[in-house]
Amino acid sequence: MIYEVRHVTRYRYEPPVAANRCTLRLLPRTIDGQDVLASGLEIKPRPTEMDERADVFGNRIVRMRIDAMHRELTIRSTAKVKVERKPPPAPARTSAWEDVASDAAASPSLGADSPAYGLYPSRLAGIYEPITAYARTSFPHSAPIYEAALDLNRRINVDFAYDKTATDVY
Repeated sequence: MIYEVRHVTRYRYEPPVAANRCTLRLLPRTIDGQDVLASGLEIKPRPTEMDERADVFGNRIVRMRIDAMHRELTIRSTAKVKVERKPPPAPARTSAWEDVASDAAASPSLGADSPAYGLYPSRLAGIYEPITAYARTSFPHSAPIYEAALDLNRRINVDFAYDKTATDVY
């Protein structure tokens, strides 16, 4: 299947902005089962500096700077992506979550594909026992990992509502 993706982000400022620095995460990347055939960004006003790099996970990051006075910033991203993925495994036939957790904890890798990025607390996201207790309900003893993850995702979808007032840019 080939997807043509278009996205527009628009900021309107009052009063005008003299300069702007942005980090964009709007371009897809080629991975197993997903091939980026074309992609691009159209930015108004035009940036004075712009460069693209890959983050530690291989995601495409664009950093830009605008030095012109402006009241509106418009970012249009486009992509043409070919997706051909294998069907997922039968949820009930995947390994027990304890086996997956044990294998992940034993991994010596710290590379981008390492489970270490999701196993341990970071300086910004610690271990919060109420969240662990909530998740634990979906992971009874020897539950297949994929089945348990699907249950957790279903519960999050049912139990939580987005609160746009919970945080702000300050």
